[in-house]
Amino acid sequence: MSHGFAGRIALSGAAALPDADARAARMAAVGWQIERAAEGAQMAWQGAAAYHRLGALSLCGLVLLDNRARLYDALGLAPEAGRVLSDLALLAHARAARGPAVTEILSGSFSVLVLDHDTGRVEGYRDHLGVYPFYYNLHGGALSAGSDIRAVLHLSGARLSPDATRIADFIRGEEIARDLTVFAGLSRLPAAHRLDTSGVESSIARYWQVSLPPPEPAEDAPARLRAAL
Repeated sequence: MSHGFAGRIALSGAAALPDADARAARMAAVGWQIERAAEGAQMAWQGAAAYHRLGALSLCGLVLLDNRARLYDALGLAPEAGRVLSDLALLAHARAARGPAVTEILSGSFSVLVLDHDTGRVEGYRDHLGVYPFYYNLHGGALSAGSDIRAVLHLSGARLSPDATRIADFIRGEEIARDLTVFAGLSRLPAAHRLDTSGVESSIARYWQVSLPPPEPAEDAPARLRAAL
């Protein structure tokens, strides 16, 4: 894809991948922008994706916000100051102010990888409707994640191994789990979910779910429609 990002971050106590920098260099040779955010942390992006560093936070991802004006108010930013920030930079300010609860004030499309340099904590966020993809892999004591499958697996050093069972399910038209992919060892972060990794432990949690109105008796529908009109 022409717009994408990927990052590999060694988790606490993990040894650096021996050829991590060489893998990143090969991506740079074919047009990816590369940032070594920290020892054992490589970020890569291209197209509309971006990288941003704010204090102790490094963020890499795809972001298209729908509620910038609301975020200015929530963060106490003057509009003239907020307008000079990219969507990713504005999200970084929101994450710095709100922590993992940042999703409560976000509206739009986003797939973002976050590294907290002070704590070593790594987070991933995918938007409410899953407009932008987010894939991740835990391999060799590191988390690799991003929106581009090939880039994620390349940085991770993991083999691109197809999962025959998942492929068979897809061909048969059976329901495909939203947290799995057709590649072994590569997971998908579902829409409206957050990934948290601290030390060598990782977890995912839902941060939002659509609320459906209670069902209305069919016989009341004509009267309610007339009243609404």
